[in-house]
Amino acid sequence: MAGLPNPESLLAQRRVTRILAFALWFANVVYLGIYTLVVLQGRPGAFLASPASAPWGNPVLPVLLALGLMTPVPALLVRHLLLRRAALAEDLMQRILLERNALIIPAAMFESVGIYGLVLGFVAGPATAPLSALLLLVPMAAIPFLLPPHARFDGSGQGGDGTGGGPLQPR
Repeated sequence: MAGLPNPESLLAQRRVTRILAFALWFANVVYLGIYTLVVLQGRPGAFLASPASAPWGNPVLPVLLALGLMTPVPALLVRHLLLRRAALAEDLMQRILLERNALIIPAAMFESVGIYGLVLGFVAGPATAPLSALLLLVPMAAIPFLLPPHARFDGSGQGGDGTGGGPLQPR
C-alpha cells in the first residue's frame, strides 16, 4: 500500500474543497445583500418589478445578461470533462485532484455569473433589479448541485465515507 495517500490528507483535502465551494456560494449571498443595500437602498421589493422597465438601450445590459446566461454551459462542460478524465485516471492522487478541480472551477465560473449580476445592477441601476436577481441567484442554486456525493469524493469511487472500503477505510 505504498502508493495510497494518507487518509487524514484525503479528508483534509475534501474539507478544504467543500469550504472553497461554500465560500464561492456564500459570496453570492453577500453580493445579493450588497446589491439590496446599496443599489436598491434597502427595498427588496424592487426585485419583483417587471424586466420590461429595464433600460434595454444601455449596451452593458444585454452583454452582461448574455454572458451571465451563457456561462453555465461552459461551466458544466468543464465539469463533465474533468470528471471524465478523473474516471479514466489510474493514479489515485491525480483522480482526487481532477475531482477537486471539477468542483472548484465550475463553482468559480458560476460565481462569475453572480458578479455579472452585481455589476449589472451597479452600472444600469435599480431598474435592472429582476435581471440582476436572476444572475445573482443562478450560482446560489447551481453550486450546491456541483458537490459530489461523499462516496465518490475520495477519488476511489468506493465509499470513502466508511461505507464500502476505499482508501479512507481499510477493507
